[in-house]
Amino acid sequence: MQVVGGGYVTGLYFHPTQQNLIYARTDVGGAYRWNATSSSWVALLDWVGRSNWWYGGVEAIGLDPTNPNRLYLAVGEYAAEDWDGNGAMLVSTDQGATFNTVPLNFRNGSNDAGRNTGERIAVDPNAPNIIYFGTRVAGLQLSTNYGASWAASSGLTVSSTANASSTANGSGVIALLPIAASGSSGTATPVVYAAVAGTGTGGDMSGLYVTTNGGSSASTWTAVSGQPTGLAPLEARLGPNGALYILYGDQPGPNTMNTSQLWKFAPGTAWTAGTWTQLALPRSGGYGGLALDPANAGALLLATLDQYASGDAIFRSTNDGSSWSNVTTAGSHDASLSPWLAFNGGSVGTGNWATALAIDPFNPAHALYGTGQTVWSSSNLTAVDSGGSVAWTVGAQGLEESVAIILLAPPSGNTILLSGMYDITGFAHQSLTSSPPQQMYMNPQAPPSSMDFEQNLPTSVVRVTNGSTPYGTESTDGGLTWTAFAATPAGTATGGGTIAVAPDGSSMVWATADTGAVWYSSNAGAAWSQAAGIPAQAQVISDRVQAGVYYGYAGTALYISTNGGASWSTLQTGLPASGILYALPDARGDIWLAAGSGLYTNTGTAASPQLTALSTVQAAYHLGFGKAPAGSSRPTLFLDGNVGGIDGIYRSTDAGATWLRINDSSHQYGQLNTICGDMRTFGTVYLAGGARGIVWGTSAN
Repeated sequence: MQVVGGGYVTGLYFHPTQQNLIYARTDVGGAYRWNATSSSWVALLDWVGRSNWWYGGVEAIGLDPTNPNRLYLAVGEYAAEDWDGNGAMLVSTDQGATFNTVPLNFRNGSNDAGRNTGERIAVDPNAPNIIYFGTRVAGLQLSTNYGASWAASSGLTVSSTANASSTANGSGVIALLPIAASGSSGTATPVVYAAVAGTGTGGDMSGLYVTTNGGSSASTWTAVSGQPTGLAPLEARLGPNGALYILYGDQPGPNTMNTSQLWKFAPGTAWTAGTWTQLALPRSGGYGGLALDPANAGALLLATLDQYASGDAIFRSTNDGSSWSNVTTAGSHDASLSPWLAFNGGSVGTGNWATALAIDPFNPAHALYGTGQTVWSSSNLTAVDSGGSVAWTVGAQGLEESVAIILLAPPSGNTILLSGMYDITGFAHQSLTSSPPQQMYMNPQAPPSSMDFEQNLPTSVVRVTNGSTPYGTESTDGGLTWTAFAATPAGTATGGGTIAVAPDGSSMVWATADTGAVWYSSNAGAAWSQAAGIPAQAQVISDRVQAGVYYGYAGTALYISTNGGASWSTLQTGLPASGILYALPDARGDIWLAAGSGLYTNTGTAASPQLTALSTVQAAYHLGFGKAPAGSSRPTLFLDGNVGGIDGIYRSTDAGATWLRINDSSHQYGQLNTICGDMRTFGTVYLAGGARGIVWGTSAN
């Protein structure tokens, strides 16, 4: 489903020998390959599933300069936190169409501080069976068999303790630069430079190092003499003139960067020494992105970092930094492909976190830069050299990294799908094939913690947010515009929690995250009263048929209110302690509970539900429902769960008695955040695919 962009693009890569072969990596949303025919990005990691969801974060990409078909992806999201498992090296011989997974015995950190640095993988240009991988917590790793196995290089170490730090000295080995001219084809390149952002204490290395006996885990590494001190390397690039260009900073980025320096190092005959020249920066402050023109020595792109108020700027120099031209704020940005980049009616900015820069080796006028939101592309970069303006357009078609957390499909009205998203708030999608022209939700511009619509009038929608005022809002036009509730519950400081609205809009229930109570309103939020008989922070939902009936779920208990949320009674105890409660729109009391122990359905009465586990489902992570098949009145069920011991996406047209798997091992989309069926079209389902935006599919069979 088209949002176009939505997340942090941390790396962009042109292959040096095959034109139009371009790759992108993101911090949590996978890797992509450019399709020049369709002018869109192709996702390469949709096969990643629940059991290895962290493989969706790409720490580094490595390209073989001698073979365009070979591709290396280092995956794993968190090195400093214990949130995922060990990383892996994904090895492809067909440009990412398929991968061989090589497990690693340490973690990678694609979503940690310093994910903007690099590039960590280098393939030996003279002996491409040799690959270097600079890690955060395991020093330099080396493979001599095309990535099939890896071993630590004993001469270049970084401690795992240091890399748990949030300082600049904590990103590990951030770049490897083999010097092809130092060797010959068929044998390991002897001279390799390594940039390390360690602490420099306790044996933890930091700075620029070189080996003259590369290609072995026993290679010896020496600190290059005369190098600058006090800051850590962020980027290191090898220019066509044989010089190294190194961007330094006082922080790892991308959240903070205060001070930066840019240096050029021209190696001498001994390799361990040479000429260091500090290049003047366009202006003071922090920088985070660096790119070199492979065809023109001295031509550079340099990006500021964390200039939130004005947007980060990209500067171009053709004379090694003697002079700079601004190619972003002095250029134009066409966001028609992604209207939301105008951020709720404002002017289109240049973007922030512009740390991924790349210049086409076949066309110096073609450049890309990635931001925390999207990819920008220009085909006239060199116009600035003669005083012209650089035109940028969104170059993110197909690159969907937004993190959807809520999906609601109204059965009628102007909006096909309501979404809630991290970072970019969410949308009222009125088309599956274009980014919403009305942009993201505003008033407030914040992700919702919960949303609901009136079943009888689906264009009436309520939304609550956590920490951004107004905490509670209502839309009467299907989520296009929002108006604050006239009042909020007493003591509300941050809002959040869950909200439910009666099918006829006669009442609402709001279990705030911060007030220690559940609240109800019978006048559209003009006043709120405290409910009795239900724990604070319960999950609350509305019966989709009977006005005034609500259900609550907290701890292991199920609750019911039949008077608009004013008072509650306990229906059932002994349920799973963690689950998600759902109400279907076909009949009163058709409620379900999705839990890790299974899928629970109402085997009691409409007035007094009792939830019982289905024998057909081993685990239910999320449940959705859609239009019934022809000849049936029961909604179609869509399950993100485990049936027969296999995690997958399933569909049932007989209330869960039997299930049909509707995805396969190539289409898993990580660990889903939610699932939602369409009540207008049988067989259509929407998935909130981890960090892969909103995926939809349909089948009438």
